[in-house]
Amino acid sequence: MYEIFNMGIGMVVAVSPEKVAEVTAAFAEQGETFYQIGEIVPEDTQKIIFTGETA
Repeated sequence: MYEIFNMGIGMVVAVSPEKVAEVTAAFAEQGETFYQIGEIVPEDTQKIIFTGETA
């Protein structure tokens, strides 16, 4: 099954740094485990992402 399906982290919740403790506590109250897996940071450079087909 792991070779076919993405058996990744599961649900991801993005919250502001000021709310991390509050959200962690809310998950703990429900018996859920919380993992901080990253952060959102501003991009320094412009990028062009092309999602169409080429000729």
